[in-house]
Amino acid sequence: MSSTTPPSAQPSKKGRKPEKSEAMADSPQATNEELRSRLMDTQIELQQERG
Repeated sequence: MSSTTPPSAQPSKKGRKPEKSEAMADSPQATNEELRSRLMDTQIELQQERG
């Protein structure tokens, strides 16, 4: 059989949405940057919808 493991079998966080507890396991600065990025994306999306 193949020696490579399918991505779903790997315990890596990549490729799937992290749970809240996993996000909080990161440093507060990384979490803050992630939230800031999401906020910016949401604000841009809102502005585009408003026209």
